[in-house]
Amino acid sequence: MDTALFAEIQRSLPKFNRRITRGFATEELKGVEDYIQRLIRCAELRFPPGLTYMRCERCTPTEEYNFATAKKTTKQYYEYSQTDVYLMKYYFEYKGVPLRPRYLYLPFVDDGGIIRIMGNRFSISPVLADIAVSAGDDNVFIPLNLDKLTFRRVLHHYVVDGKRVGVSVVHSEVYHRSKKSRVGQKRTINALSTLAHYQFAKWGLQQTFARYLNTEIMVGNPEYINHINFPIDEWVVCESTQVKPYGNKNKFYVGTDIRIAIRREHYSASASGLIAGFFYIADRFPEQMNPEYVNNERFWRELLGHVIFASEESVGKLLNKVDGHIESLDGYIDAMSQEWLKEDNVFVNDLYELFQHVIDTYSERTANAAATSSTMYGKRLMVLRYVMIDVIKAIFNMMFGLQTAAKKGLTENDINKIMDTHFKPHIIHRINHRHGEVSSVSNPSPCMSFKVTSNIVLQTNITSGASAAKTNTITSANILHSSIAEIGQFNNLPKGEPTGRKRFNPYGEIDERNITVQRERTAALLNRVQADIER
Repeated sequence: MDTALFAEIQRSLPKFNRRITRGFATEELKGVEDYIQRLIRCAELRFPPGLTYMRCERCTPTEEYNFATAKKTTKQYYEYSQTDVYLMKYYFEYKGVPLRPRYLYLPFVDDGGIIRIMGNRFSISPVLADIAVSAGDDNVFIPLNLDKLTFRRVLHHYVVDGKRVGVSVVHSEVYHRSKKSRVGQKRTINALSTLAHYQFAKWGLQQTFARYLNTEIMVGNPEYINHINFPIDEWVVCESTQVKPYGNKNKFYVGTDIRIAIRREHYSASASGLIAGFFYIADRFPEQMNPEYVNNERFWRELLGHVIFASEESVGKLLNKVDGHIESLDGYIDAMSQEWLKEDNVFVNDLYELFQHVIDTYSERTANAAATSSTMYGKRLMVLRYVMIDVIKAIFNMMFGLQTAAKKGLTENDINKIMDTHFKPHIIHRINHRHGEVSSVSNPSPCMSFKVTSNIVLQTNITSGASAAKTNTITSANILHSSIAEIGQFNNLPKGEPTGRKRFNPYGEIDERNITVQRERTAALLNRVQADIER
């Protein structure tokens, strides 16, 4: 055989992307220690005064053995089956006094992204996700460290210069309530938590318009807000339709007559979004609407309490709950989340700026969802954010627990109890439960590139756990796209997934940020194919 000929043929053939075929998770999980430390540093910014995070270090084999065999309960047992984890310890101080170290197991994987949990072999597949903001046909999804926010819209009508208009009001369940907590509560008002309401509860009405739209509005009753005092060629006057909205159970409903005047050159799509948000609330609480109160944050927080919680609770209890909720939102945009958003050209400093960005861009994002969600270009392969999600939740729940305890006076014993509750060593052992990116290995061949390392999980299928990865629904994300030929695999389809998006092409390219890119040499051809698909 002519080895020189075979070598020349080999050089001319395209090369596999070794980062993919060897197991993307194998490379990514090497940075798990730094990732967790960055998360703790982000949470540390919201720790009570005096509590600081110092450092972390790996435990020695002797320390790990002593920890695993330490007597913890009256019934002592040891796990002999293999689990691919190693032990870290994290040091904290409170007012200069070192606290006992906190222990946490972190995962490691073999080639192919293979991990063993209690003796069973699983593979970790990367998640193909949008860089930061994901738009669907009827929603916008933004994952943050502290929460995963899904935004939707509802149409609300109000009157502009005597003409009825319908404008979308964006809302989100920022405060999560369990079904159990709702049992037995009687509500006279059923309303959604709108983004505009949160902004009003933070800044008041006029300050919200000044801060985010750089414009001034006037608020009052018809005797003051009319086209005599505010000429129609200079001002737009907005008022309620005074029609009883769905969700208001008052049999003797009387609409509010409160009005808003805004300069005509400032009446934009962004302004109409906030004004529609205002009348969405005003139409559900017409009796409470008074121009003297609209710039008072406490007024909006009381109404927000009625929206989120039961209407029959006292004002004092509602305000205490909402104050704590609003305070917790101040830390939602941490340094890591801000970095992700910047990569997606979303430049915000806090959650309320993000709310305004969503209000401004919601219609455009959902209108273009078919193009942005169907393509496999410009998506990021992720592992750490999804594999470590239980640890992320534990760290930030610990932070919230410490903040709550600090209001009543924090002691070293309180800190240890809260950390014992949330910062548990064995969190990562649950990685094979409700993790769509973790699946059992079934591959008789030693070659893993076709059935194991080529597997990817779509972001739309990861949010509801492992079972969601097997579910397909017809959405814009399932539309045929030419990028599948370059990034996906249409000749190696898994069961139940006919689009070719759930297997990564071994020749597919990703950049240094793990974002899929289009090759220049195939761009012209695939762009022509895409144009034919869209015809």
